[in-house]
Amino acid sequence: MSDTISLSFRIDKNLKEQADNIFNALGLTMTTALNVYINQVIRQGKIPFELSLGYSDETIQALEKSLDKKNHSKGFKNIDSLINELLKNN
Repeated sequence: MSDTISLSFRIDKNLKEQADNIFNALGLTMTTALNVYINQVIRQGKIPFELSLGYSDETIQALEKSLDKKNHSKGFKNIDSLINELLKNN
């Protein structure tokens, strides 16, 4: 018999439903998906994806390139105002 424990946590109902839909499409249960995640944390010794409060250099470069291509004459004081302008145009 395997040494397993039950783990309980709270999650927004909508988030759980969205995650369940994706996991089901991948042929996974929520339990299996969480076990995959935890195994990757242990294997890599870190969160297996980047956590960031800002934009990556790649994103900033792509946005600046997009701005250049659109030949805007409007100046932007920071990347947030540029992003807001780009999102407004979509």
